[in-house]
Amino acid sequence: EVSEIAEKQIVNYFRSLEDYIALPLRIGKIMEQSSGRQSEILSVIRSYGIKDRSNIFDEIMLLDQKGKYLAGVSRVSILSRSEYGERRLTDELLSPLRNNRVHYSPVSIDEKSGEPSITMGMPIIDARSGIADGMIIAKILLRDIRDFVANMHFEETGIAYITDSNGSVIAHKDPSFV
Repeated sequence: EVSEIAEKQIVNYFRSLEDYIALPLRIGKIMEQSSGRQSEILSVIRSYGIKDRSNIFDEIMLLDQKGKYLAGVSRVSILSRSEYGERRLTDELLSPLRNNRVHYSPVSIDEKSGEPSITMGMPIIDARSGIADGMIIAKILLRDIRDFVANMHFEETGIAYITDSNGSVIAHKDPSFV
């Protein structure tokens, strides 16, 4: 019962992030903007914080309907086309362009910080045609999920933790387990 409640809260957390990203994309008609304006819209999205916390998004990129880089921002800079060119986007990550559905990657651990993250691919659907006009790729830091799990309490001895599909612990009350 407790695990079902926790699962619903985590699912709702990711849905709220999807909604937050989608709103400025629709209102700002990002696909019709100049590269500079696209970067500004991405910067606004990237600065989002839940409960006065920022840096939920490590980086956000905008791609056209063919997967070509248009604009991108990270915690430390505006991403250049050459920086994007060094990244490998799998067919799986680009799947939102084909199926018009949000896709989440498996959890990855940053080599430098040791922090877990997940990458989300979100299609930008053209309202007239119903076809993906482009997509957003956002690297989401899992700090809030880690903190949520760390603050869960089950009687005196119970603990909560989350594992990835390989069984590696990605969120635990004791950070040394991650």
